Amino acid sequence: MKTSTKFIIAIILTLTIKTITAQVSADFLGVLPNAYSKWGRGGFAMNILSPVLNSTDVIGNDHIECRLGGGFYFAGLNQNTVSNVPLIAPQTGNALVTLTNRTYGLNGIARFSLPYSNKIIPYCDVFAGLRGFTSNMNIAPDASQNGCNTCNSATSENIANINELDYGATGGVMISLGKSVKLNAGLTYSDSNHLGKIINVTSAQLQAGSIAVEQMNAPTDMLLATLGLTFCFDGTWNNWTSDHYTPSSSSPSYNNYHNYSYPSSSGHCSGGGHSNVSVHISSGRAK
Repeated sequence: MKTSTKFIIAIILTLTIKTITAQVSADFLGVLPNAYSKWGRGGFAMNILSPVLNSTDVIGNDHIECRLGGGFYFAGLNQNTVSNVPLIAPQTGNALVTLTNRTYGLNGIARFSLPYSNKIIPYCDVFAGLRGFTSNMNIAPDASQNGCNTCNSATSENIANINELDYGATGGVMISLGKSVKLNAGLTYSDSNHLGKIINVTSAQLQAGSIAVEQMNAPTDMLLATLGLTFCFDGTWNNWTSDHYTPSSSSPSYNNYHNYSYPSSSGHCSGGGHSNVSVHISSGRAK
């Protein structure tokens, strides 16, 4: 390929990238979920929003801007640990078992806000997409197993997983901190009519050498408190001064007990087998 052709292609790619990223904004947020009227363990969210697609005049000199985009989040809901859990034979000794519930989401977003050129920008997001919940178990043996030097490593297993369609809205406010950085705080409400079961990890207890846990309905509605930064990729937003920006266009229900073994007892570590370790767990209504 001739040097001139390569140069032209490079110019086209550069202009394309600049066009795509012009006026694009990105939210990087810490997340604190609230499900079953309890605050969770926190997580991370990220949203990417397009340039302004449309604007509508409102009272005064301001107008409402519309942007489209997408985002994702993941966060921990709750966690519980049970110690001195016997390992399944032929493994020997005990383990520390940690059970965790997590949530995640992937949504399409429409954002309506005052102009990003303002110092204080109230906004409202409406979204729809996919939401999920998982229950995970981590098994950490107290000591390495005979015949397997790697069996002292923790083994993680997913013991429940639910995916569902969701929808909701976010109300928030952004405060300009500099030329292209804004403080972003919001509160999200997410809802779904799908019912599925996850593990109530707070109910976990050791009973007769087995971990007994209750099953419960995954939450239908959930709150997410967010706090972080929004970055604006647009040269026209760099005209910031100390005064202003230059304007630019259910309650849980339980099932009967079910017995599980994670992983299966055939997955022991003797004779060069794989390094997973196992314990017994049963789920249902605790006595």
